Amino acid sequence: MLENAAIYARYSSEKQNDGSIDAQLRACNAYCQSHGYHVYQEYTDEAISGRSDERPAFQNMISDAKNRLFDVLVCHKIDRFSRDRYDHSHYKRILQKNNIKLEYVDQRIDDTPEGNLTESLLIGLAEYYSRNLAKETMKGMNENAHQCKFNGGTPPLGYSINANKDYVINEHEAAAVRLIFSMYTSGFGLTKISAELNRQGFQPKRGGAFGKNSLHDTLRNEKYIGIYKFGRVRATPDGRRNSHKSDENAITGTIPAIIDQETWEKVKSKMADNKYKAGRFSARREYLLSGLLYCSKCGAAMTAHFKTDRGKAWYICGQNSRKSGACDCKSVEADLVENTLINILQETFLGADNAKRLADEINAAVYREASELSGRINALEDELQAVKAKKGRLMDALLEGLLDNDDKELLRTLNARKESIETDLSLAARSIKSRLITPAQVGGYVANFVDAIKEKDPDKLRAVLPVIIERIDYDGDTIAAQVRVHSFVVRVAGLEPARA
Repeated sequence: MLENAAIYARYSSEKQNDGSIDAQLRACNAYCQSHGYHVYQEYTDEAISGRSDERPAFQNMISDAKNRLFDVLVCHKIDRFSRDRYDHSHYKRILQKNNIKLEYVDQRIDDTPEGNLTESLLIGLAEYYSRNLAKETMKGMNENAHQCKFNGGTPPLGYSINANKDYVINEHEAAAVRLIFSMYTSGFGLTKISAELNRQGFQPKRGGAFGKNSLHDTLRNEKYIGIYKFGRVRATPDGRRNSHKSDENAITGTIPAIIDQETWEKVKSKMADNKYKAGRFSARREYLLSGLLYCSKCGAAMTAHFKTDRGKAWYICGQNSRKSGACDCKSVEADLVENTLINILQETFLGADNAKRLADEINAAVYREASELSGRINALEDELQAVKAKKGRLMDALLEGLLDNDDKELLRTLNARKESIETDLSLAARSIKSRLITPAQVGGYVANFVDAIKEKDPDKLRAVLPVIIERIDYDGDTIAAQVRVHSFVVRVAGLEPARA
């Protein structure tokens, strides 16, 4: 029987490209053919370092390995699998626990003490190469920074990079930058500024049209007043630079300025004032349904907004808050939808007969699940009897001394399967019993948050709503709430927010 083989190929960004993937796949496929393997699937990660395990295809491969979808993993070389000693050891152990072999096309390593030593040396060398390359690269970037030269990426709007990697002013783009700063200091909003830029035919560095988010970053970029900084973010111990902590050792210098200091200070002051106003308006109320309310038309979360021109808080479909018109779901006033939800909770939980009604509804659902589960239980019981019979025959053979090594291995497998089936049966029985509930238990559960519902206290509601609400869907007219009672979810649908 042919063994199923998975192939994993990867290249990082240094001196490699898509052709490297093709070459690895050719070599791995030839290796599989010569060894009689059937190639189950190819997994490839492009332009991702082997020092990180945050590789989409790699993680998909590991997930499939845990499900034992293949028998052997083939890589071109050891450094394609990983360049980190811990990751290599960790993920190889996962493969071994699932009886999956790891083989390399260009490095024949067997499972002997000598082979294990060779593998350890190779992964150590791969890790050293990667870390040393990063160190040397950073050394070169630091030297560029000391000379205020370009260090890669995309230069800001308004600048071009000459052959010596110096920042030089691009006068056409600089005119757009000056227009942005001038209009902002004159009181225009980012939406109107972006519209004017697009009207005049300006484009962002990467083409397309201007949007207000990119303008916000432009107004905060110190390069426009000639300040150059490199290494502003301190690296974490694992070498990643996403800690957002300012590094006091950052390299600073100067480049040609596009904006004068006076204009910069006006923009800085205005942005700080706008930030204060936005915070002041948003702090006027608590948004009770943040993280719970979803648009049922497109599935996006509905986000809270305070409209200063109307003096009211609203929930808006997340698609429309990012791009106007992307979804036709109407916005809804926060007060209306929140009051409707409180009415739902009162109708669901409060009242003399509600505890019994909820208990009956939950128990009926549990018994329906039990009926569906009975077929599975019967099948498990039949399999258990068959396993016990096979085990009994093997035990008789064992007592007579007739078992060979394969039979002993089968006996161990049967024992393990018997324990697994008995565990599954026990869990199935307990899952039914544990989910049945009495009206008194429902009443005790409700007592924990009944005051918050009765009093409509925002602070109390903010604390209890995530506990008792699974999610709320709004289609522009009605809301449907999924209300949690212990481990069971009750759906209450078709309620329209009452209009003031």
